[in-house]
Amino acid sequence: MMTKRQMSVVWLFAIQLVFGYEWLFAAWEKLATGGVFVKNMPVTLGRFAEGNPFGWYKTFLLGFATKNATTFGYLVEYGQLLIGIALIVMAFVLLFIGGSKLTQKLALKISALSYFFGAAMNAVFWLAAAWTSPATRGVNAVMFWVQVILICALCKMCRQIKKEN
Repeated sequence: MMTKRQMSVVWLFAIQLVFGYEWLFAAWEKLATGGVFVKNMPVTLGRFAEGNPFGWYKTFLLGFATKNATTFGYLVEYGQLLIGIALIVMAFVLLFIGGSKLTQKLALKISALSYFFGAAMNAVFWLAAAWTSPATRGVNAVMFWVQVILICALCKMCRQIKKEN
């Protein structure tokens, strides 16, 4: 019979595989263009700004973001890639390797940090593009809140491990 924590780890494994896959696939779609995604970033930012209902964010998109479009493009591509890899690797560490308390806590913290950056990327994209379609608005909001909930759950699991010492 599985303990409560073992069952939590199994569920976390499944969830992290799904999120990890989504982040990896999103990165792969951009990286596979051979630089087109980064090259087109100024156009993309301009499109996001043109109908953006948030005046302050429209100013950010047309100003700072556009001036640093190449950097933002690479941050998106490689940020998504790193988040995806970290979530998948840490899922396997937690389920199959995480024997010691230190290893478990480290894997939980790396996962939480990955979810934090994922949530941040979803929030930034939501601010930029939520106005473009109901699907974009809904999916990014859901991903943001699920990742925030997962961060809280991972922190709770870390505290429980700490109490056991």
